[in-house]
Amino acid sequence: MCPAIILGVFFLARRNAGYSRGWREAAPRTGDSRLVWRTSCPVALQMMFETGAFSGAAVLVGWLGAVPLAAYQIIVVVGMLGFCVYYSIGSAIAVKVSQASATGPEPWRGMRHMAWAGYHIMLVFMVVASVVFWFFGADIMSIFTDDAAVLALASSLIFPLVLYQLGDATQVTFANALRGTAHVMPMLAIAFVSYIAVGLPSTYLLCFTAGLGLWGVVLSFSVSLFLAAALLLFFFLRATRRIVLN
Repeated sequence: MCPAIILGVFFLARRNAGYSRGWREAAPRTGDSRLVWRTSCPVALQMMFETGAFSGAAVLVGWLGAVPLAAYQIIVVVGMLGFCVYYSIGSAIAVKVSQASATGPEPWRGMRHMAWAGYHIMLVFMVVASVVFWFFGADIMSIFTDDAAVLALASSLIFPLVLYQLGDATQVTFANALRGTAHVMPMLAIAFVSYIAVGLPSTYLLCFTAGLGLWGVVLSFSVSLFLAAALLLFFFLRATRRIVLN
């Protein structure tokens, strides 16, 4: 249903008439395809590394046993409730930053304004998600299972779940802001360093070496997400500074 609805809105909605007409009438150009590939490939690999870190953590949790693995699955799905909201806002940020790059005598200023405006909205939803997780997390988790051991373990993870929400919201904001600038190559290195080179070892160290078990696994998400957030913010500011210098 999802692609059918998207195609219907794109081709049938009156406000999109100019875009759909351009899509039908424009001839494909090899240069455009190469540009799209160069822009999309680093973004795709960035997403692969990010999801790979969570999948790799699941493998490590599997070493702990069935109950921790079940609790981990619950906490990840619950956390996705926040991530999906963040990502929808992030998509809008990417669009508005991209639009700002083509308007005004100082496009870099508008790009930064759009990114920070989006971040303010993101923080509001981050606080809402954190409040929901903190006060209603156990109730949401009880929908998944009635196993007392799994629920007790999953409920004990609410604090590290809430802790990484700020890092998650921030990295989503500035990952999408950076996409809006089209300077996406740094995202590949940022994702590899944050989620693979630092994130997975942190998961292992906190889980097994520090003896924190599943609590340490979820806590390690804060390490990778906050690192990614800081690096993405740095490269977004650098990309917009480069635009003004050019």
